[in-house]
Amino acid sequence: MNVKQYPELNEVETQSPELPSVSIVLPLHPFIHMEHSWKHKLKLVHDEIKQQLSTDYPHELVTILLKKYDDLIDQIGSPKHRKGVVMYLSPHFEKFFLLDFTPQEKIVIDLSYEIRDIVFNHALRRKALLLLMSANELKYYVYQDGLIEKVNPRIPLHIEAFMQDKIHPVEQYHEGSRKRELAMQLFIKNADDGLTELLSKYTFDVLVLGVEKLINHFLLYTKNNIHIKDLVTGNYFESSPSELIQLTEQSFLKIETKHQQDLMKIIQKSYNDRVLAIGLKNCWTQVMQENCKMLIIEKNFIKEAIQGADPETIYTDHVNDSQVKMKDAVDDLIEQAIRRGAVVEFVDDGLLKDYRHVAAVQYFTM
Repeated sequence: MNVKQYPELNEVETQSPELPSVSIVLPLHPFIHMEHSWKHKLKLVHDEIKQQLSTDYPHELVTILLKKYDDLIDQIGSPKHRKGVVMYLSPHFEKFFLLDFTPQEKIVIDLSYEIRDIVFNHALRRKALLLLMSANELKYYVYQDGLIEKVNPRIPLHIEAFMQDKIHPVEQYHEGSRKRELAMQLFIKNADDGLTELLSKYTFDVLVLGVEKLINHFLLYTKNNIHIKDLVTGNYFESSPSELIQLTEQSFLKIETKHQQDLMKIIQKSYNDRVLAIGLKNCWTQVMQENCKMLIIEKNFIKEAIQGADPETIYTDHVNDSQVKMKDAVDDLIEQAIRRGAVVEFVDDGLLKDYRHVAAVQYFTM
């Protein structure tokens, strides 16, 4: 497991394969502010797990797993600011993760856990530093997990700090407009210094909000271009926290669209350079041969498959119930890619229709 890229999966993936391993994925959005409905949903999931397990496993084992499920439910409570939850259960392990996106509901009982939703959640860009600028003052905010909090770096936040005569040349003392211009330059550089300080603590994307002229001025001096992912032009300095959250969510949509466009460019270049595998079967082979540096998948692409005679081969045609099959071979592909150090990226459904819904960028052509 590539712990550096996906540390949240480390504990899950160090578990030995064990039957039954139960993966439960639930959206939370429909139950926000509806605790009674949430509890009712959890009871329905409890009954469904019990029914599915009781078909193949002894009563004692089913009882143990249902107790673990109930314990996880108590730990989860009623989360208000997250959009989904993943729960993992097996005879010797239980774990849950809260998600920042609304997942598709599913319950999967297999030899290993479904990890797609955790990997997708990791890939989301849902943490940001906000820099709000006016001609006279600065504000900084941290956004994460649907919440926003004001933070203050150790810098002056008002332009008045740069209007003092002692910091300007003597000849500028009585030229108010020139002094204001010089003060604005210092003020802008100071804003970037504050951003640098916060980035040393929060390795987040940066959103800059302000009138266009001020933002353009800031871009001339900033040393943090690599971190700035969106510029929001307008007068938002007096916006409420809820308004800033809405603006941040809108920026995330723009950032994600741009990121997916960049991924499609990578795919096209890799195809032209003959270092692109397409389709589940071909991608599986390249991943297992450790010839995949990036795996790009449509978000909801699911496919059954059966294992071939060797680990590098799977078959997706003519899969039937009489065969021992991989219920979601795409999830298994994601797991194998991460184990071998590949980066996993997701795009919207339909974007990879010409590439059979999944593509692997290879290190070298075969």
